[in-house]
Amino acid sequence: RYRYLTCTCTMNVVAVAVCVSVVLKLTSSEQRYNTLWPLPQMYLVEPTGDAVLLGSGFKIEASGYSSEVLDRAVERYSAIITQNEAGRKFASSCANSTTTINKLYVNVTSKDESLVVNTAYNYTLMVDQGDASITATTIYGAMYGLETFSQYSDNGCFNYTSLMIQDYPQFKHRGLMIDTGRRFFPLELVKNLLDAMSYLKMNVLHFHFSDLCQFSVESMQYPELTSALEQYYTQQDVKDLIQFARDRGIRIMPELDVPGHARGMRPLADNNLIQYCTSGQTELYNDPGNTTLGTIQKLLSEMINLFQDEFSSWM
Repeated sequence: RYRYLTCTCTMNVVAVAVCVSVVLKLTSSEQRYNTLWPLPQMYLVEPTGDAVLLGSGFKIEASGYSSEVLDRAVERYSAIITQNEAGRKFASSCANSTTTINKLYVNVTSKDESLVVNTAYNYTLMVDQGDASITATTIYGAMYGLETFSQYSDNGCFNYTSLMIQDYPQFKHRGLMIDTGRRFFPLELVKNLLDAMSYLKMNVLHFHFSDLCQFSVESMQYPELTSALEQYYTQQDVKDLIQFARDRGIRIMPELDVPGHARGMRPLADNNLIQYCTSGQTELYNDPGNTTLGTIQKLLSEMINLFQDEFSSWM
């Protein structure tokens, strides 16, 4: 299977947008072992045997408790795993297999769906002949197990007869930063990046939305911040992105850059709501009347309530 991500850019993007593409390909038997990325922490049972068939009615079946987020992940990965099923007749790797995997069972042991720095992403993936299962502490660990299973699947085949993987992230923060305070990333491009991050088992999108060029998120408290911009993120856009990311086990961690790099907030100065230290209008002035401080506190409070991230109060 190849999995490509398409990237869209707009004419007003000042710098080159780096479009992340994830290409996963199953090749010869000698290369099968190295198709997984990132590599798991350990193989309790080394991958062995020839590729086996995925049944024509292959199904992912979740148990434990009902979760809308997990249901969407199951639907998403079912489509990914079976997308090239029609190509099975061309896949020599499992053409002669007499073993079939008809179901992948997913069992989640905790009902905790909170997405925080200490969220558990651990999972165990077991494949033995025609039996396949994922056990995870949280729905997010289950997603990582589904990603691993999908990377070992190709053209209606699963790459091995038997294996057992026990995996968990080495680092709690596995992030990517985008700087929309300098250049606008179209909404579909941000979603594209979130998809790519999920394929790489990354878990934090650092959303740097305010800098020298612009304040790129709509403020209901101070609408003048975006009123002159051709493109910006509405508050509904942000809420949609947060849900889209959460469905992939990714937190969106916001950053409002103050007191330096604050030229993108000039519309507030035009209305005497903030003051700058210099004529360059890059650094906010802590004026004796606390005008600037009061404005920034109100703006921060609004953004914290919008993003609702564990560490958004650090902005």
